[in-house]
Amino acid sequence: MASEDLEIMLYGKNIGAYEVRLEKYEGVVLKEVKRVQNNNYVFLNLTLAPQTAPGNLTITLNSKKEAPKHLSYPLLPREGTNKNTVGFS
Repeated sequence: MASEDLEIMLYGKNIGAYEVRLEKYEGVVLKEVKRVQNNNYVFLNLTLAPQTAPGNLTITLNSKKEAPKHLSYPLLPREGTNKNTVGFS
């Protein structure tokens, strides 16, 4: 795996007000929860170990006013070994 970093953007009304937690998943570490000026966005910076298996990450959003919300994010297997493939920034 050329890059072990993954950034996930979450969008939702006032999502920045929630406590964000990543449920345990072998080979995945939540490095940072980045909140921005617009409270409708949150960015999760993750590190994936090279041996991380495909599956579904569970992201939990906690609020003092509401029941926890659970989001599922699929970790798909890499397609091919093209070293020219890049993400976006």
